[in-house]
Amino acid sequence: FMATTNATTDKECTLASSAFHRHSSKARIIVFQRDGGKQLQNLIKHYKHVLDYDDIVLIDHLGVDPHTNSILDHYANLGVHVWRCHGPWTRKAEMW
Repeated sequence: FMATTNATTDKECTLASSAFHRHSSKARIIVFQRDGGKQLQNLIKHYKHVLDYDDIVLIDHLGVDPHTNSILDHYANLGVHVWRCHGPWTRKAEMW
């Protein structure tokens, strides 16, 4: 997941944050979400007790909720890796 801000691939996902791996991780959590809002925020707060922001990867698939987007932007600024993906979910293996 190392890339620069707004890096795009030939696939359908874009890194929407400037997060980078600052250290070697023993664990990392990857969360697929769409318009999760408060649940997403609670999940991040929970895992922040045992992980650094750099160890959290959020993959937003077709999210359109403004509240959730502001949460994603907030945590991206804190170091969470935020990916935004488009295209049909049935093609998720092709997104990477």
